[in-house]
Parts: sequence; C-alpha cells; structure tokens
Amino acid sequence: MNNAQHSVVMFGGDLSWADDYKHVIKELTHNTIKVTIIFPISKIKDLSHHASVDFCKRVDDLRHVGGNVLYTENDNFLRCTIVDADTNDMKVITSKRERRNRNNKKNKYRFYQYHMENEHEKTFCNLFTLIHNLVLEKAKKYEE
Repeated sequence: MNNAQHSVVMFGGDLSWADDYKHVIKELTHNTIKVTIIFPISKIKDLSHHASVDFCKRVDDLRHVGGNVLYTENDNFLRCTIVDADTNDMKVITSKRERRNRNNKKNKYRFYQYHMENEHEKTFCNLFTLIHNLVLEKAKKYEE
C-alpha cells in the first residue's frame, strides 16, 4: 500500500484489523493519497453493546487518521485492498491473518499481491476493478 500514487480502497468485514493499519492509513493520507474503507453494515447490526462500542471506536480511529468510511447494505464478501484502481498500475492485495504465537492470537498476516502488469493476473485485477466500481456506486457514508 505504501507505493500507492492516487488511492487505496480497503474492503473489510467488522474492521477488526483497523488497529493494525491505522499508522499506514495515516501515512498515506498525510501524503494526499485518498483512503476509503468499505464494510457491510450487516456485520454490525447484530453486535452486542460492547462489540458495538469497539466497532465505533475503530471507525473513529480510521476517520481520525484520514480514512473515508463507507458501508454497503449487503456483504459483498470482498476482503482485500485495491491500490490505484482504474489505473494501469492497479494492484489487488489480499491478506489472511495467521495464528503464530503461543497464546494462539492472530497477529501475523500473509499477503498476496496481484498486478495489472502480469499478464496472468490481469483478468483477476480487471474483475476486482469491476466489482470495486459496482460496490462504490452503492456505498454510503457511514454516520453513527
């Protein structure tokens, strides 16, 4: 994400990863890179009071570092980051948390990055561009 030139769009679920990425988002927005975070509202509708407070804190933290937080009505099941969408330098980054430490806490990520410049990854990136555009058309600004 640090090599973004124009924009970063992060598709997430319950935003449980927010703490892990706050510093990167702050650096990006400080360098005038637009960062948009999109989550499905259905992920938070049934949260307990405590979980709901935690979620609101994550949203506040993401906004505080310059992120634009949007939601979709339905879960599109996208869990990825798209860097510089709609450009020839577009990249799709997926990540997965892995259990690594003695306490079985999720604290490491495994990243996969796909580029438009690689012919065998181009179709995959184009598909994500289409999905990205469709989701953005229907996404709404999250207001607590």
